[in-house]
Amino acid sequence: MICVESPRVSAEQIIFLLIVAVTLMLFIGERIRIDVAAFLTPIGHHGNLLILNPGQYTFGDFLRVGIPLTICISVVSVWMAQWLWLGGPLIPDWSALGVAIKGVFT
Repeated sequence: MICVESPRVSAEQIIFLLIVAVTLMLFIGERIRIDVAAFLTPIGHHGNLLILNPGQYTFGDFLRVGIPLTICISVVSVWMAQWLWLGGPLIPDWSALGVAIKGVFT
């Protein structure tokens, strides 16, 4: 039997890391929620209301631009959280996703 020594981690360190993890995920989730409200509707941000009438924009114009922008912000936020905090890869390994999808459908 091979025994590999692992570094000792105290309970305080584990609790601190859990608190940091939860705080970071709540912050990112709240940021995405704020961005969704700001991009999707003219009443989401006061700047949107200022340009609504002079630009002759409609509610649908905000949705047309806001939906792709919201998706982009969400994907980038999740990727940045994985890359910065979890030490994930800078460029995702899409081949692993393909293998996982093949395993589901076979």
